[in-house]
Amino acid sequence: MAMIHEIAEYHNLLDEVTINSQVLRADGFGGDPFYQCLVAELAPEQEDKQGHLIGYALFFFGYSMTSGRIVYVENLYVVSEFRGRGIGKKLLSEMAKVMLARGCTEMTFTVAAWNSQALAWYWHLGAQDKTEEIAEYHNLLDEVTINSQVLRADGFGGDPFYQCLVAELAPEQEDKQGHLIGYALFFFGYSVNTGRIVYLENLYVVSEFRGWGIGKKLLSEMAKVVLARGCTEMTFTVVAWNSQALAWYWHLGAQDKTEASDWHCFELGAEALRRLAGDGR
Repeated sequence: MAMIHEIAEYHNLLDEVTINSQVLRADGFGGDPFYQCLVAELAPEQEDKQGHLIGYALFFFGYSMTSGRIVYVENLYVVSEFRGRGIGKKLLSEMAKVMLARGCTEMTFTVAAWNSQALAWYWHLGAQDKTEEIAEYHNLLDEVTINSQVLRADGFGGDPFYQCLVAELAPEQEDKQGHLIGYALFFFGYSVNTGRIVYLENLYVVSEFRGWGIGKKLLSEMAKVVLARGCTEMTFTVVAWNSQALAWYWHLGAQDKTEASDWHCFELGAEALRRLAGDGR
């Protein structure tokens, strides 16, 4: 918790930290872990100098409707006096090996806009700033690299990367549009400030069935699921041009964190990940 408080204070977010060490331990090392963590330790002969842990990378697995299995880096931190020794890169390298072994092809994380040193470091590693792209039009058909078989295996196999709620037509109406008319695809994640959270990857209702309250019903059922799992926050993105969707989410009580938080959303793709893991050298 000491390092979590340090990084929160560094980002002027200390008053937003609502979890404690007991919650962190239960959520990461219990029978139903919400995150995974890699740590950097001092050699035994140096432990009297700074304590045992000098850095960590906290992450969790998620899903993208365009590229499939991904990983979210919630936090990467190295104690100040040990920076510049390659510890952060080593933590990312080990994380890349773990996620590539799980079939992930993308690593996503955010960096504060004012942190020019961190921004430059991630660019040097091959990361791409996706902040502007997220705000652009949904013309992403050429980015879809998964198919129905992959989607089925990743969501309904023995090791699911996402969960999904669907809206169906009543049996007597099935000949009109087909069986499914909407879905909400989501996965669980973690915040070192607030604990268990959920990421809404996609909420979609077939056009002719919009305006019937189906989207709100899907979100309502999803809220019940995530609250039952102890989550206190739902995160999602909306394209800037979609004023109707923005207004709808605001009406539901959502807060736009984009301008207030001033963070850049970064992505390390498959090639950069393999290079980082040592497979592409």
